[in-house]
Amino acid sequence: MKNIKKGAILATKLSSFSIKPLTNWVARQERHRQMEMVRIREGVAEKSVEEMKQAFRVQTDKQIQTVGCLIRNYPYRFRSNWLQDGQRHHVGLGCEPIVQLKKKLTDLGLTPDDWPALVEHDELLEHLSKATILKLPLLEVLHTGNGFGRRIESYLGCDKEELPLKTVRDFLAINPLEVKGCDGAEFFRRRRRQLIAMRQKLVSKGCGPRDGAFFKWNPEKKSLEKALNLLGKYRLDDVFRRRVAEILVAERMVI
Repeated sequence: MKNIKKGAILATKLSSFSIKPLTNWVARQERHRQMEMVRIREGVAEKSVEEMKQAFRVQTDKQIQTVGCLIRNYPYRFRSNWLQDGQRHHVGLGCEPIVQLKKKLTDLGLTPDDWPALVEHDELLEHLSKATILKLPLLEVLHTGNGFGRRIESYLGCDKEELPLKTVRDFLAINPLEVKGCDGAEFFRRRRRQLIAMRQKLVSKGCGPRDGAFFKWNPEKKSLEKALNLLGKYRLDDVFRRRVAEILVAERMVI
């Protein structure tokens, strides 16, 4: 299918894709929005003019009829259901219609940079460009489950309210070897393996020291030395031994 301009794709009505479950889902969303509008109007005596305007703006933003509206409401995840920060989220649409929609949008020329939800959420760093990755909310890359929220806040030097606003670029500005505070240091220690994987993916996207002090931390050098020493007891020529060591480090089997 011939690519069309991004603006035209975003303005496309979801009902035009002729995916019946999707069309029905859009209709349900609109009915729900209209019901909320009625409730807002009925509560006019209890609300100020500004509160009324704000409530209408919120409902208008939730109106999902076009591709652009869908992306605005589901920027990073759009699948049948998912667990996020201990909460279960559900889209009453079904898996197959979502797959069909994403394929149609991809065929039209939409990319993961345009809509990260086109790809699996745990593969964002693999599929997005460097420029888009740096602007990602950090919590889309590092999760706060199991009590790690407080530790990440300590690591970043921010409070709970600021944390959702932090981006990957903000995270890269910090040298993990200079983090102060027990919680921040504990976050780094407990998430070290995950951070090594994240660092490897970022480097593969072209990130480096110019993008932040995070890259002053280079665990691969020490890990490579450890792997080489480990393989030293085997009768391997130097070139092959180094290659095996590099694989062990890349797969984080030695850290």
